[in-house]
Amino acid sequence: MRMRATLRVACLTLSLSAFVVFRPVGAGAEQAMATTIGAEQELKRLSVAWMQAWKDRDRATLERLLADDFVLVLSISPERPVGRARWLEMALAGYTCESFDYKSQHVRLLGDTAIVASVYTQKASVAGQDRSGDFFLTDVWQQRGGRWQVVARYSSKPEGLSPSSGAVVPKEGAK
Repeated sequence: MRMRATLRVACLTLSLSAFVVFRPVGAGAEQAMATTIGAEQELKRLSVAWMQAWKDRDRATLERLLADDFVLVLSISPERPVGRARWLEMALAGYTCESFDYKSQHVRLLGDTAIVASVYTQKASVAGQDRSGDFFLTDVWQQRGGRWQVVARYSSKPEGLSPSSGAVVPKEGAK
C-alpha cells in the first residue's frame, strides 16, 4: 500500500514537472512581445516629443527628457561632446528649428537601455548658420525613475548607397 502511494506521488510530481517545464509559452511570450512593441512605440513617440519640444522651445519637456548626464556627440568632433547645459542653452536660444521629420527609426531594447537609430531631416539654423539636411542619429535612452530619458545622441551625415554598403545590407526582399 505504501509503495502505491509513493508511486502515485512520484507520478503526480513528474506530471506537474512536465507541465511546468513544457508549458506553452504563448501567453508569456505574447505579453513580452506586447511589452517590447509598446516600449518601441513609446521611444519613437518620445523622440518626436523631444524634437517638438526643441522646436517649441519647451524647456520643461526638454529638461524632463534629457538625463542630467546627457551628451551630444557630433561626428566632426567626437572627442568634444556637448553637455546637457550647453545643448539646452543652444536649443532654447540660438538653435532654431523650422521643421523636422523622422524618415525611419529602428529601436533595439537592451533591458533598461534602448538604442534608437534614425534617419532624420530638419530645416534649422544655429547662430545664424544653416543647419538643415539629413542626419543619421543614434540616441541612447535609459529608464530612470520609471521613465525613459535620453542620455546620449550621436549625430552624423547618413551614408549614401554605394556598392560596398549594398553588399553589406541587401535590398529589401533579398535574402
